[in-house]
Amino acid sequence: MVTIEFDKPRQLQYDLAAIRDLERAMDGQPLGIIVGHLANLGVNALILALWAGFKHEDRAVTPHLVTVRLETYLKSGKPLRALADGINDALEESGLFKTAKDEQATAANPQTPTSQ
Repeated sequence: MVTIEFDKPRQLQYDLAAIRDLERAMDGQPLGIIVGHLANLGVNALILALWAGFKHEDRAVTPHLVTVRLETYLKSGKPLRALADGINDALEESGLFKTAKDEQATAANPQTPTSQ
């Protein structure tokens, strides 16, 4: 999960159900195309990605509610790019973009926890 500041601190998480909902809401476009829209700061893709990523913690959230809260967010002078970066980080954390090479590198170089 990735924490972003939105209307309050929120956790973005993308599991397969969230990705399916996002693709369905984007007229069946595959995730790769949606990520391209996000990279270009496509507002519709951004709103729907936030909605899909928030649903795990708030089942009552809707795209309309995200839109209203996004208006408030932008009027307060906060950057749209911060939200897009949070979405990108959460999508990467989901593991959906890992390749076989990534898996091999992780297996060959497991990270050990650092002691404090």
